[in-house]
Amino acid sequence: MIHIIGDIVQSVGVVIAGLLIWLQPVDIGEHCYDSGECVTNWVYADPICTLAFTVLVIFTTIGTVRTIVSQVMMDVPDTIDPYRLKQKLRSVQDVTGVHDLHVWQVGKGNFVTSHVEIAKQASGESMRVLSDLIKIAQNDFDIGHATFQIELEDEFDRSVEHLRLGAHTCHSSE
Repeated sequence: MIHIIGDIVQSVGVVIAGLLIWLQPVDIGEHCYDSGECVTNWVYADPICTLAFTVLVIFTTIGTVRTIVSQVMMDVPDTIDPYRLKQKLRSVQDVTGVHDLHVWQVGKGNFVTSHVEIAKQASGESMRVLSDLIKIAQNDFDIGHATFQIELEDEFDRSVEHLRLGAHTCHSSE
């Protein structure tokens, strides 16, 4: 919508600049070249209009560019407090820990992934815990898609988890 309005403003500006150059409503002087040929200073109306439109476009697209960069960088959406989300997930019955929590936005949808530790004695309740976690994410935080990795407390060896980026690793299992 902003792009269409911008195009309309630019088109109207070009028409106005053309009319000013053609009609020359007041005398604002002229510029003469060595050849003796002179042109009215109204010819500068078109580049001035273009420059003004350029400034308008820059100011109207800054917000869009920020949103795009934020989504490409997978920033946490402004509407979600990850600390509060983590606390709320930890409050689910039988949850003993939450780690590797990632929240990001794509378009208008919010997404979350996380590792969730549950008490060993609650292993038979893992699907109830998973349902409770998804309900909190969707209902309390407006997250459209939630993926939780359930781990049994004291049974999963977290030393096998590490961030690997190509040939580089951020954790050594030594």
